Amino acid sequence: GHKGLMDKYFGEFKPLNLGIGGDRTEHVLWRLDHLPLDKIQPKVAMVMIGTNNIGNRNNTPWMIAQGVKAIVEKLHKAYPEMKIVVLDVFPRGDKKDHRDRLKVGEINFCLPEALAGIKNVELMDVGSIYLTEDGEIPKEIMGDFLHPGAKGYEMWGEKIAPVIKAKFESK
Repeated sequence: GHKGLMDKYFGEFKPLNLGIGGDRTEHVLWRLDHLPLDKIQPKVAMVMIGTNNIGNRNNTPWMIAQGVKAIVEKLHKAYPEMKIVVLDVFPRGDKKDHRDRLKVGEINFCLPEALAGIKNVELMDVGSIYLTEDGEIPKEIMGDFLHPGAKGYEMWGEKIAPVIKAKFESK
């Protein structure tokens, strides 16, 4: 629903958006196993995954971080020179002590260790842009306290587009 914003911030790079609503790490891994990855030669990948695994109460934060790592490793194996930008899991839940928000914090704590040592990978904190000083998520940014709205997508684009551009243009 925010194609105009995608085009505004990333259109010049001719992005391939493989995100599907409700995706969990295992879905992305399945798609990476079944897509003809040899048909494209991407320079940069932006990976944002993990929040939907929270709904599966059997997934621990460490397991979710390991799922993100498995995606990154699979991408790295397919495209060893590609730059990979992994976004932290965005905050969710209306209050800073909401159980899902706490789990997001645990996942994000695990990500640096999970991704350590993988070449051409950068982990970015984007989720904090959605929080007020007291840790709340304003409704005008994420109306349902999970999915960014138009303002949230604008904030996201402004934060990440320069990073993607720099990686796209680097050798």
